Amino acid sequence: YANEVYAKGWSRDMLNHALKSEYHLSIQAIEKSNNFDSTLPAQQADYANEVFRSSYNLGFIDAVEPLKELELERRLVQKITTFIMELGSGFSFIGNQHTLTCNDKEYRVDLLFFHRRLRSMVAIELKIGEFKPEYVGKMNFYLSLLDKFEKAPDENPSIGIILCAEKDHLEVELALQDVNKPIGVAEYQYLLPKNKLQELITVEIKKNFKITPVDITNAELKVKKASSVYNGGANLTKTTVKINKKTLKYNANAAKSDYIVYYNGATSATNKGKYTIKIVGRGNYTGTVKQTGTYEIKPITINKVSVSCQSSVKYTGENINPIKSVKIGKNVLAGSNYTVTYYMASDKELTKAVTPKDKGKYVAVVRPKGSNVVATDKYKYVKKSFTIK
Repeated sequence: YANEVYAKGWSRDMLNHALKSEYHLSIQAIEKSNNFDSTLPAQQADYANEVFRSSYNLGFIDAVEPLKELELERRLVQKITTFIMELGSGFSFIGNQHTLTCNDKEYRVDLLFFHRRLRSMVAIELKIGEFKPEYVGKMNFYLSLLDKFEKAPDENPSIGIILCAEKDHLEVELALQDVNKPIGVAEYQYLLPKNKLQELITVEIKKNFKITPVDITNAELKVKKASSVYNGGANLTKTTVKINKKTLKYNANAAKSDYIVYYNGATSATNKGKYTIKIVGRGNYTGTVKQTGTYEIKPITINKVSVSCQSSVKYTGENINPIKSVKIGKNVLAGSNYTVTYYMASDKELTKAVTPKDKGKYVAVVRPKGSNVVATDKYKYVKKSFTIK
């Protein structure tokens, strides 16, 4: 593969394609089917044997089914730069359906190239089926016309390459045995491997078939629960959306969901209050459901709040904050929902607030603050004792 990249200037895509199609298997230990040794000078024959192979990979034409000869030729001309890179270095493209005239009759060569180092014109004939011996006679005639009417005095004899879908080496050898023009017969592969074919089909489907999203304006909306208690975090209710008896899929990850739930215009509800639920389609679904839902988050009472407090703290000479967290269930309560006031442990009536700085025993009193947390008559606050040593 390194040699091919170096010799032919393959791009990354061409190398990837060669790897996937196991290109090395098509060129390893393959006997070349040509008569170059008997029709060309030794040095030129050796070089021609290096230049021309017995098999070519034409997968770059992206064919997914067998092609007719003219269509195969059209696609090769369309991607002539890539085709030349597959042939190897030194090739220059002259034209396709190149016209040769003899006795007022016209003959056409499928593809005509010139090779700079061989100093020869190279005629290529494309055949969609297996090799037939009569192809050699036709190519021999074309090469005679090229040498007689178009070859320059300083150029070497023209070379012919017959590209077939498949060939039998012995049959080719017998067909070329008494021919005096340099002709080679090579196979080609152009149908795509299965994974590449699937990729192409997917691209074509997306390109040619437009999927129209389903309008969910008249969908049915059901809200599982109308209210819940403030929990310190995102507090959402489950929704069910149906259109034409089909239940749409909901996922918190919008990219995987058929619709988005909005609470008063936001995608989540956290604080106490009443919310209007609206459903907006996404992906294969579009529009806003006409029917709306209602949802309420109610405040939580202080007795359901758990306070984590250090029981013992070392004296530092600075103000001490022993409160580690205030939680509702597993959710940490925001500082805006409570206040902490400190008293000496000896102040049983909690009459004089102090700053916990000096050594001694203290009481931290956590009281609700704001609309999300309220206190009942029984639980107006939570007390936590701690000592500064």
